Amino acid sequence: MTWGWIMGPGRYCNRMFPKADVPVVQMSLDRTKNPLHHYQLGQQLKELREEGVLIVSSGNIVHNLSMTIFDDNLKFDWAEAFDAKVKQWILANDHEPMIGIRKTGTRRRTGN
Repeated sequence: MTWGWIMGPGRYCNRMFPKADVPVVQMSLDRTKNPLHHYQLGQQLKELREEGVLIVSSGNIVHNLSMTIFDDNLKFDWAEAFDAKVKQWILANDHEPMIGIRKTGTRRRTGN
């Protein structure tokens, strides 16, 4: 028996590409690896994107399921601040702070 995609991009890809005629890569981060490893992996995946492979990710910059609150009006200040900082780095095309996040002093507190 094949389950296929139960969660993640399958929910969207099944509707967007019902013929399943688009190659898709779904991956998870490896918590045993450092940020540089994941950055380098992203650089390698870039080649697949340029070949027309759809690369899908999910989650957020700050993602801690044990602290989930299902109320859009309640937000953690530390999470909002960290998300804004990462957005600033991305828009500035400044990848180094994210690669060295463990060394910078900018912490995500309890996000994983």
